[in-house]
Amino acid sequence: MPGWRWLGVFWAVVALGAAGTVWRLHQLGPPEAPAPAPGEAPAPQV
Repeated sequence: MPGWRWLGVFWAVVALGAAGTVWRLHQLGPPEAPAPAPGEAPAPQV
């Protein structure tokens, strides 16, 4: 049944999106010391 294949693709995309969000939040770290975004210079520590 083709519907099951699309359901699997949908859940795979949802799982990847959730994992990407968790990974992004993990990379940001604490609010007072955010990690620099790719392609940007690190923020100076004062």
